[in-house]
Amino acid sequence: MTSLAYPKIAVLMSVFNGATFLEEQILSILSQERVSVSIYIRDDGSTDKTPELLNSFKKDHLNVHVIEGENLGVTRSFLSMLRLWGFDADYFAFSDADDVWQPRKLYEAYLLLCTLPQDSPALYCGQLEFVDRNLNHLGWGTKVRRPLSFQNALVESRASGATCMFNRGAFERLCQLSFNRAVLHDAWIYLVIAAFGNVIFDHRAFIRYRQHGANAIGGKPNLSARWKLRVGRLKGRHQNFFGQAQSLFEQAGDALVPEKRRTISKYLHHRDSIWARFKFALGPSVYFQRLRSDLFYKVLVMIGRS
Repeated sequence: MTSLAYPKIAVLMSVFNGATFLEEQILSILSQERVSVSIYIRDDGSTDKTPELLNSFKKDHLNVHVIEGENLGVTRSFLSMLRLWGFDADYFAFSDADDVWQPRKLYEAYLLLCTLPQDSPALYCGQLEFVDRNLNHLGWGTKVRRPLSFQNALVESRASGATCMFNRGAFERLCQLSFNRAVLHDAWIYLVIAAFGNVIFDHRAFIRYRQHGANAIGGKPNLSARWKLRVGRLKGRHQNFFGQAQSLFEQAGDALVPEKRRTISKYLHHRDSIWARFKFALGPSVYFQRLRSDLFYKVLVMIGRS
């Protein structure tokens, strides 16, 4: 394979006060094997030495592009980047600013995505290796036991943004839609691409997902308190995902295939009556990766608290 045949991949990074680990991550992206990579970085209003570091990379590397902007927060910053540049790329990946990628991360994603039509939206996502600030192994991300699908994307996101890569068809579909009600950037792209295309999950991990600073774990509450916390989190999270689904349906419901249009319609109307709630909860509908989350959610639906 000659360099001219390498797939063109645009890596989109949003960074806020990331100077501590930023250089290591950029170097790991520039060191990706068997791909032609360009890095597009949006500084989300940093107040540390991030701007100076970015300008240094921009000066030394023609394939590093930088824009400095106001602080938008992670979701708006990432998704706004889709419209900031005229990308000369066939594939697009998101990157955090504090991780480290294995050299074949992008190429392995490409090998799976290239088997699918470019004009049909497709998303690759994968497993995470958790590491500490010094890159010592801590563990692995939650296993994906059920298919990544539209029914799953309506209620949760298992597509970790730092692992995501998508094709040109997905990029074009995403650019057609407003993301104003997106839960997170990865939750939005998972929902949109699952609605109109295919999602691939790779059980291998090609990213060292750094945990630092605010990742400290507090004491464990008792059993009763833990159940209350789980139900509370599920209820609050569901409200956000419900709004995200409403936004997708309002913008592009007519473009969905009939089966997916029926699925999202049932989801958005399950609150209409007691009968609708019980029918939705007891029948095949949306689902979570964890069975206990399914149970919590069905209970909330039936008692009208979803």
